[in-house]
Amino acid sequence: MADNENIIDKIARHPRIWAAAALVVSLWCLISGALGLLVRNECSFEDMENAPAYSRVSGNITEVDEESSFEMRNTFCRFLPTGVEYFSIAHTKDGQLIFLRTDKNWYPDKDGKTKIKGAVKRFGKADKRDITNGLAIEVSVYADLIADRLYVLRIAGGLLIAGEVLLGAWLVKKRSGETVRGYKAATIVFCAIPFAAAALGLHLLGYA
Repeated sequence: MADNENIIDKIARHPRIWAAAALVVSLWCLISGALGLLVRNECSFEDMENAPAYSRVSGNITEVDEESSFEMRNTFCRFLPTGVEYFSIAHTKDGQLIFLRTDKNWYPDKDGKTKIKGAVKRFGKADKRDITNGLAIEVSVYADLIADRLYVLRIAGGLLIAGEVLLGAWLVKKRSGETVRGYKAATIVFCAIPFAAAALGLHLLGYA
């Protein structure tokens, strides 16, 4: 094995394994993101607890308890910060209490008739426990008002990884002739894409 072997040479030794692993991740991102955007099982506020996967809820809320709004700071392996989630507690016209995941700067309309649209998501066991202990409220689901943005980012991540596979295939094919125009620039891009994909993945992990 040559000591000066570069990353393209290493990939070229097992191209199918590398490409298959990357394509599996890419397809998962693309398919799950597309399903999240395209499949919309509409449900009411009252049916959120029993809503199937990829359910959507929409309607008017009359009041938001801003004093009870809270943040969830997420980490990867307990040390690496991955993002902050912002939650608000709202009331429907029928008096039902629902949780909303929102952007940091989201505010309800001042007329008391805020229209919301979001995906129905479930809290994890640890989050449910923390909410119960902190707010003395039993809750298992919430309306995710930022779901579509996260699905789009997931698709973007899948496209990024797919582009990495195509670029890697081209570099492997041309590796014997590094005088090919654009080869060095393409190699730099190829090495940079995994960092961008990892950063995007950690961001999405914080909202999983």
